Amino acid sequence: MQPLPSQPSQSEIPDDECWRLLAGQKVGRLATSVAGEPEIFPVNFAVADHRVYLRTKPGTKLAEITLSPRVALEVDEIGEDSAWSVVLKGHARALRSEKDIADAQATGLSSYLEDGKTEWIRIVASDISGRRLIPGEA
Repeated sequence: MQPLPSQPSQSEIPDDECWRLLAGQKVGRLATSVAGEPEIFPVNFAVADHRVYLRTKPGTKLAEITLSPRVALEVDEIGEDSAWSVVLKGHARALRSEKDIADAQATGLSSYLEDGKTEWIRIVASDISGRRLIPGEA
């Protein structure tokens, strides 16, 4: 008779490690909501000074954060021995001042597609949380 598999374990990730994991990624999912309708966009981003920067072109994302600046950004990774997910919640706004844009450019963020992404967005976090999952053994 084979032993029963053990249950996976789940643990919270401390805030400082959440920021480190977030900064180590380049692609995430940005969640917005306008008029009660959720939208999710794949985005590439950079992190500096506990702020998230991304570029976009005029269109849906920019319009949505202007109308409803509360957003969430999720990044995750699934490996052979564990998986983790980090969710950042905060306020997004389009950057207009030269200093703000210079700060964003200093992150070195480059888009995967250079398709007219001339607008910079900064997300200031109000909350960050993460979970790590370690699968059970058979």
